Amino acid sequence: MHKTKLALALLLGLASVPAVAQDIKVGTIFPLSGGAGPDGQTVTNAVKLMVQQINDKGGLLGRKLTVISKDDESTPAVGVSRANEMVAEKADIVIEGWNSPVTLAMQPILARGNILDFTAVSKSDLILSGETNPYAMRINSSNGFDAEVIAKYVAQTMKAKKIAFLTQNDVYGNGFQTAVEAEFKKMNFSGEVIMTEKFAFKDTDFRVQLTNIKGANPDAVIVTSSSNSSGLPALVDQYRQAA
Repeated sequence: MHKTKLALALLLGLASVPAVAQDIKVGTIFPLSGGAGPDGQTVTNAVKLMVQQINDKGGLLGRKLTVISKDDESTPAVGVSRANEMVAEKADIVIEGWNSPVTLAMQPILARGNILDFTAVSKSDLILSGETNPYAMRINSSNGFDAEVIAKYVAQTMKAKKIAFLTQNDVYGNGFQTAVEAEFKKMNFSGEVIMTEKFAFKDTDFRVQLTNIKGANPDAVIVTSSSNSSGLPALVDQYRQAA
């Protein structure tokens, strides 16, 4: 969370401090319900804890911080609504992003509202492309970075020759698969991708996809899922049953 504190300092460096210091409004937009709800709650609580610690030490440059928390429900349209609410409530900074499609939908709104926007978790490489927010910042690894690590592990450590993908069918999952395949190509990977099965973020039944993958008998299965509290646990259990 040190980068969050740095972001707040940068914000104050860009804006003049009024004669009567007002609270700095720190917005958070994460899924607080649904398949990623517990994860979004954890990140939101971390921000609130850091804000409390800063306030306990006198605030930032003499100004107290207040937190505005909103639930994007892991849905781009809802995220857009929440971003507009942040603009209306005059948030100074927004820390957002568990699902890449939601982050990408919110970025242009926060940029037009002159709100400092930090992405916390969403990994799509498009987030930092500058197309929706030229000043976008992210504090975690990207799809591209992760793909390099995974591709090397699968090819060099596992020495797998037949690869199957089980991919979340959105900009996050599809982008990650594309990035991994690009890394395989750069490595002159001698194996092959024998199958790709896809699913929606909200899915919890993967038995058809897993049956198809099992029939293809791959050496490694690369799974991409951001539903850490719902879909992913179900997928792991069903994978064990199918094995």
